[in-house]
Parts: sequence; structure tokens; C-alpha cells
Amino acid sequence: MNIFEAIFFGLIQGLTEFLPVSSSGHLALFKHLFEIDFEKFGMSFDISLHIATIIAVIIVLRKDIWEILKKPFQKVTLYIIIATIPAAVIGVLFNDKVEAVGSVLWMVGVCFLVTGVVLYFSDVISKSKSEKRPLSEATLKDAVFTGCAQAVGVLPGISRSGSTISGGLISGMSREAATRFSFLMSIPIILGSCVFDLKDVFSTGIEAEIIMPTLVGMIAAGISGFLACKFMINYIKKKGMKIFVYYMFAVGIFSILWDLLT
Repeated sequence: MNIFEAIFFGLIQGLTEFLPVSSSGHLALFKHLFEIDFEKFGMSFDISLHIATIIAVIIVLRKDIWEILKKPFQKVTLYIIIATIPAAVIGVLFNDKVEAVGSVLWMVGVCFLVTGVVLYFSDVISKSKSEKRPLSEATLKDAVFTGCAQAVGVLPGISRSGSTISGGLISGMSREAATRFSFLMSIPIILGSCVFDLKDVFSTGIEAEIIMPTLVGMIAAGISGFLACKFMINYIKKKGMKIFVYYMFAVGIFSILWDLLT
């Protein structure tokens, strides 16, 4: 692994983790386009990038997190826990099957299209609702909707952030509340994924030559993740999902055609 590769994958991870476009789907797409063997980068590199994105979202949402820490036994904390459970169960029970989807590009393309459809209808439904709840008025229904959406978002090509924001919008949350709740939900699920994969890192060890590229990749992922997180909160609040709908349809059709014609 060289420095430029580390920066590239760090940027991809950071940007696509919080934009509603699927980080795992884009990594699968780049793997097929450029015939890249991501396994050569190692589990420690992957975990390091995810840690960088966790740090980024903690910095962006530091005020929300501080309010939770000051009063940990509040309904928002409970709802984050409830919303995390479905994805955690799916990830543990069906991890191999989920990874298998990422190895077939046309399936990833179909998932991209599904994401586009979900983003479109969530935008339409949200605009039709007269009352939109702030995060302080989140309900159990919001937690269930977003939790189930996050479980579906484990598939490569199905955006986790897109699914959870859409789940919140459909449930009746405001755009800003749905986005903030989505990003707060990402912290335990990404952290849990890292802890789950640590056993593989301990079994294989960390090679000395990847330490510097890993640090550079973390910096790239952290900065791009911070910018993407800030951008999404402000953009979705003002503009909605339309631009991402167009993008997901385009990249989905491209992925399917590329797999069928090459």
C-alpha cells in the first residue's frame, strides 16, 4: 500500500459514510472497476478508517453527545440503543451473506437503485407531512423505523445514512432531526463493527510498513468525514434528497451495465 492509495480510500470512506450513497457499495464498485484487492490493505486499515469517521461525527455532534452524557438516562439514549439492535443482529447473523452481495457488481447496482427509490419517496413523504418533530421530541416509532432501515443498510449499495435518514423522515421527524439521529446512531454501530473485527487484527498482527499509510488514510477519512457530516446536516435541512436520488440512479445503472457488458 502506498500513501496515495491510503489517501484515496480514506477520502472514499469518509465521504461516503455520511453522504447517502453507500460506502460499502462504492468500495465494491471501485474494486470491480480497477480490479483492486481490498484484502491486501488488511483489517487493521479498514478499522482505522472507521475509527477516524467515528471521531469526525463525534466532533460534529459534540453538543448533542454532551447533552446525552449529561443525562444518559433519557429517551434519546434509549431510542439510539433500540435503533442499533436490528443492524447489530443482522450483521452478526448474516455477515458472510452480506459480504457476498458486494462481490457481485450487478447486485450492488440494484441496491444503489433501491437506495435511490427510498431517498425519493422519503423526500416526497416528508414534504407532505404538516408536522415534523425535532430530535427532542423523537418517539419510539422513530427509533423502530430508523433501526429497521439501518438493518437493511448493511447491504453493499444500500446506504446506511440514506436509509436511516429516510426512516426518520417517513416516521415524521424533521430533516435536521432525522439527519442528526442517523449520525448519532452511526457511532455505536460503527464502533461495534470495529470491536467485532478486532479479533482478526489480533490474530494476524499489524505489519510495520502499513503504519504510516494507515495514519495518512485515517487523516483523510477523518477530514472528509467531518466535512461530509457537516455538509449533510446543513444540506438536507435546506434542500432535501433530490440530488442524491439522481446520483444513485446514475451509479446504479452504470454498475449494472458495467457488470453485464464487461
